[in-house]
Amino acid sequence: MTGGAGGEILLRPWRLSDAAALFSWASDPLCALPADWTPLGSEEEARRRIIRHFLCRRGVWALCLSDDRPVGAVRLEERDGALRLGYVLSRSLWGRGIVPAACAALLRDALSRAPGPVLLTVDPSNRPSRRVAEKLGFRPAGAENGKELWRLDA
Repeated sequence: MTGGAGGEILLRPWRLSDAAALFSWASDPLCALPADWTPLGSEEEARRRIIRHFLCRRGVWALCLSDDRPVGAVRLEERDGALRLGYVLSRSLWGRGIVPAACAALLRDALSRAPGPVLLTVDPSNRPSRRVAEKLGFRPAGAENGKELWRLDA
């Protein structure tokens, strides 16, 4: 798919060989903490995260650019009668339209078969993530666990 600053964006399954790439950006607290992740301390922790959280779940994708190296992650999973969207991106790539382009591609397909709304939680202080939600057509829908709850209906 094409998106964000005109470059190619690829969503693909995670691989164990992605541990170094994951560590390179998920060790950054400014990147990890807004996604409710603990910043990674080593490539071994990155490998364990891939095994425990990415490989065993459907709907969790490595977000890659043209070189096939993960620069972020996108999740779209069914939970409690709704689809839940989540995303994280290397801080060096913020503001380039990459996350909205990747999420829009996932949502186009998912909305036609969604069991209900698509939900997204955003930290109220995370203005860039709030802007992504708005670009994707989400609307504020209350609060959940101290975060803003955003909703997108099919």
